[in-house]
Amino acid sequence: MRTTWFVYVMLFFVCPLHGQKIWFQDEFDDNRNGWDIIQEEFLKTGIRNGTYVIDKMSVDRFQMLKKIYLDPVKDFTLSCQMMIQAQSDKNEYGLAWGVKDMETGNLFTITAGGSIFVKRMEGGKVSFLYKEELSRLVRPNKKTNVFCISKKGDKISFALNDSVIYTGKPADFPVQRPNIGFELTGYSKLSVLSVELRQENVIKEVENMPSGLHKRNLGPNINSKYNEAVPVISADGKTLYWAVKGDPKNITADYYDIWYSTQVNDSVWNRRKNIGKPLNNSNHNWVIAVSPDNNMLIVANRYNKDGSYKPEIGISRSFRSTTGWTVPVPVIINGFDNLSKFANYFLSPDGKVMVMAIETPESEGDLDLYVSFLQPDNTWSVPRHLQGVNSFGRECAPFIAADGTTLYFSTNGRPGYGDNDIFVTTRQDDTWLNWTEPLNLGKEINTPSFDADYNMPASGAYALMTSKDNSLGGTDIFRIDLPRQVKPKPVILIKGKVLNEATGQPLAASISYYDLLTDKEAGIAISSPVDGSYNIVLPPGTDYSMMARKEGFISWSEHIYAIEIEEYTEMNIDLHLIPMEIGITVQLKNIFFETGKGVIKEESSEELNKLLKLLIENPSLEIEIAGHTDNVGSEEFNLQLSRERAEAIKKFLELGGVDPHRLRAVGYGSKKPVAPNTTEEGRAKNRRVEFVIVKK
Repeated sequence: MRTTWFVYVMLFFVCPLHGQKIWFQDEFDDNRNGWDIIQEEFLKTGIRNGTYVIDKMSVDRFQMLKKIYLDPVKDFTLSCQMMIQAQSDKNEYGLAWGVKDMETGNLFTITAGGSIFVKRMEGGKVSFLYKEELSRLVRPNKKTNVFCISKKGDKISFALNDSVIYTGKPADFPVQRPNIGFELTGYSKLSVLSVELRQENVIKEVENMPSGLHKRNLGPNINSKYNEAVPVISADGKTLYWAVKGDPKNITADYYDIWYSTQVNDSVWNRRKNIGKPLNNSNHNWVIAVSPDNNMLIVANRYNKDGSYKPEIGISRSFRSTTGWTVPVPVIINGFDNLSKFANYFLSPDGKVMVMAIETPESEGDLDLYVSFLQPDNTWSVPRHLQGVNSFGRECAPFIAADGTTLYFSTNGRPGYGDNDIFVTTRQDDTWLNWTEPLNLGKEINTPSFDADYNMPASGAYALMTSKDNSLGGTDIFRIDLPRQVKPKPVILIKGKVLNEATGQPLAASISYYDLLTDKEAGIAISSPVDGSYNIVLPPGTDYSMMARKEGFISWSEHIYAIEIEEYTEMNIDLHLIPMEIGITVQLKNIFFETGKGVIKEESSEELNKLLKLLIENPSLEIEIAGHTDNVGSEEFNLQLSRERAEAIKKFLELGGVDPHRLRAVGYGSKKPVAPNTTEEGRAKNRRVEFVIVKK
């Protein structure tokens, strides 16, 4: 041990430990705890000979802080050994803790001239709780001074070297943020020999996390010697967006630009490309979220109509076009109020909920998590505070998994392994305000440094995150294959194209999908104007219908059976749009009848309501409702059954307000098969109800 026996004994007696365990300790044998290493003209820091050296060559105040969790309610002991190498007698150095910013925090400082200060700063105003000059307790330059702060119950004591110099009330020293570090004024060269925090804290982790998880660098096609940050991967895992700072190919090298890559296979990515204008401009640019269909991006900041930076607080959205991406347009959040210059956002898979990290007067720390909901006018509701999730620290980088119920986020306001750690919580109801207790993802994923930017595809097989460990230079993007303990619930990824039924050509269209058990819209998407492709993510446990919509076309819905699916599943389903032309026939696929009867089942309501809406929205449209059967049974029975089923649908539409003169019900029995009646599959296809456009 580097310190003398005298110093060791002094720490033991002056800093009462109350049986507390070591929560944080650093003797600076290396930089495993990630202290800032700076090499600038007027400030140089580094680990040298078992000390952390701060060489400040300016007259202003300076604080070197580290995020170290300190529970403001529990007892604690904070001790630090420092040696000033060079400083004038009037300049201060010492401990800073519970610091919100340079103007608000707690300070325990001394000067080489013998002054001792215990003070509280609030909004730049200084309150001295203790002040002494020419104290013999202060050791001169190049001698070790030991600071100790100890809270027990309703008392907090301050000791310097071998003596307690002040005892006060903890309420006079509020811990507003989990920041601990060092304060210096004037020209100073400080060596910090050790820092130790003792407090009884427990890291609440995900249970039964396995060991041996491996973070794999995504390699030179994605990463570089520059800083890579904020990875966002598409739901199908095929496209990765992220931000790069420092690359000379950026529009402004010192600012972040959006880059992207497409996947070759599960472990290989194509060479990265700058996404270019209009998403990138002269300011910082990065992707916040990508819609599951991969046809809309939520991006940071605001844009002018020419794509240049607009100096307004907010976020924007851009849509895929035939030539790339559209100029981003504002996302309007009602009552938006962010007191911080930082913010993070993430969009739920159904496109209807946004979780954001902002600071408002309601925040418990600085950035807290809030939830906002999409409104009918495409604006977003006033953000609501997630009380059970937030803490006195900083919550940031929210990520909503594809299941729509699992939320990952980064925080330093809960016991963890260093700076911000990644936690997980699960939504308890549809209010989005009630969550399970957040759990730490464990030391296999979290590190002593800042851990955030957690993102994953719909499969949940792996996560992406950023780290400086084993990087190619700056911060890199890494992949970590996930054990089941930290995977979200399994989902269904639906992939396909929207096609013109008559020509087979791809179409850009809006897509809606509905929960057939609740008869509610479950989400929205859009298809690509380039090739008509789309993706949507569905939680299993119910049945769905989905349909594309486009003016001048009639939608053809698809039924998705998902009640019994229990693992991640991918399905390929093309959606067809029928041109609104006379003679066009449309099959009603999600109409169900009681066996051998013309009685409509309840689960047909969604399909019937869509047909009703189509007729109401197109008051000149006239249709023939045609019932068909297979060839089982007598032709007389089949004709009667098909007629009754067509009449039942006609009656439903009439009760919904459609003029009977616009409707004609016909039963064709088994006369118009669309498949051979020689197999059960063929007979099932022949048992159907269609409508034919007779007037548009």
